[in-house]
Amino acid sequence: MISMIQAFINPIPVRNCRVAILSGPGGPAVSSADACEMNNLKLAELTNETKLKLQELLPEFGSSISNPIDLSLQVQFDPMLEKNAYEVVGMDSNVDMMLIWLTMLNPRYKDLIKLQEKISKPIALVSAIDVNISPDSFSGTIKRAFIPIRVKKIPKIIKSMNQKGISIHPNENLAAKALYNIYQFYNKSKKSIVLKQ
Repeated sequence: MISMIQAFINPIPVRNCRVAILSGPGGPAVSSADACEMNNLKLAELTNETKLKLQELLPEFGSSISNPIDLSLQVQFDPMLEKNAYEVVGMDSNVDMMLIWLTMLNPRYKDLIKLQEKISKPIALVSAIDVNISPDSFSGTIKRAFIPIRVKKIPKIIKSMNQKGISIHPNENLAAKALYNIYQFYNKSKKSIVLKQ
């Protein structure tokens, strides 16, 4: 229910259900594609222009420019790669919605808010690590991997994202359901809407 509430705080009108999936690791990209199919969403066919731009951005190893888009683990070391890829894909005219798989919420959320102001399309984020967990809960290498966001700031950050039409979900299936329900809301008569639960 929380996933659906977030998605409907400020749902962005959408006419079609073509989704672009972006992920650093390849496994979640595939499971996100499966979740979209199970929830009656279509994978967007990226334009040739978008594919060429992604080809320039992404490393030749461990990545994929077809949808779902595997940004490779290089995104962990190059924040600009992630930001630029989101923008290139978000601006694609064949993309109606975006499903983005994050390892964890980090200060780059500001880039997504700026992107949303440009593209005005529903964006569902999947975060593998609970956004309410403090980096202090971890030790050693894992703790150093966090770009810290203070836990007390998380509710405000989530609220600002929700108000821009960006929702955060604990798994791919809930993210896909949220996107499908937004599509249904704007494309069915109000009497016949049946939201997925």
